[in-house]
Amino acid sequence: MQAFKQRMSFTKREQYAIVFLMFVMVILLIVNIFPGLVIRPELTSYHNLDSIALTHGGKLVNEPAMSQSENFDAANPERAALDLKLHPFQFNPNKLPASEWKKIGLNDKQIQNILNYEKSGGKFFKKSDLQKIYSLTLAEYKILEPYIEIPETNFNKPYKSGTTEKDSVSTTENIVSRQIIYELNTIDSNQLIGIKDIGPWFAHRILQYRRSLGGFLSIEQLREVYGIDSARYNIIVRNVTLKNVDIQLLAVNKRTFKELIRHPYMNYNLTKAIVNKRERQGFVKSWNELVSLNANDSVSILRLKPYLDFN
Repeated sequence: MQAFKQRMSFTKREQYAIVFLMFVMVILLIVNIFPGLVIRPELTSYHNLDSIALTHGGKLVNEPAMSQSENFDAANPERAALDLKLHPFQFNPNKLPASEWKKIGLNDKQIQNILNYEKSGGKFFKKSDLQKIYSLTLAEYKILEPYIEIPETNFNKPYKSGTTEKDSVSTTENIVSRQIIYELNTIDSNQLIGIKDIGPWFAHRILQYRRSLGGFLSIEQLREVYGIDSARYNIIVRNVTLKNVDIQLLAVNKRTFKELIRHPYMNYNLTKAIVNKRERQGFVKSWNELVSLNANDSVSILRLKPYLDFN
């Protein structure tokens, strides 16, 4: 025991060295855990970015996109990310080539939606019309808005004081004649959104109902879409026509219970009766046979008749 104590004893100098090493270790531990207390990160200032000039071809040029950095907000990473993504310049969105939209910074889906909108006859008459492209976020639109330049057209020029009533009627007729009429069974989401007061939500509901039906047979069926009131219905009917009634039929003898009951005109009792008939007696061969399965409700299911295929 005495020998062990002798081995573990230290001189005064060694004791000081041990205390010093322990002190250093404590300091290093504190620095590692709380680096901000000792080392202050260098802050980058964005206030003077507007004084930076870009050189192009040996000449100093003004670059509008640089002004975005003046409002850079480090506390708003989403805006910062959009500032990095978008590189806007003065542009007219009408008939702008895809390559130019690409330079601005839009993605392929957004560009395709814009081209589809224009292909269907859509035009940008004012800056806010760009918001009709539903894949373009509000934050992105706010960045692009100052750079949008749409030439003045006859649509927004005021009437001259010498305009006669006849001239006014003629001008109104010309505008009406240029109104775009869409085919109800082929109209897409962008085209629907382009109609006044029909936003993305109603466009989605109309297209979803059309898919569930298999196609519209009458414009009046728009009244059956959830949320479509008389005011919106009257707006839509002025912008659509129905000539293509090549609908998708519902195969009564091939569809499952879940597939049958998804049709808006198919009720639970009739669906159950059809499936039971197929399983126990064989296929339902005609409309009359189907009506006999649910005789108590033969009137209300009459609208289902054009949609059924008994093959």
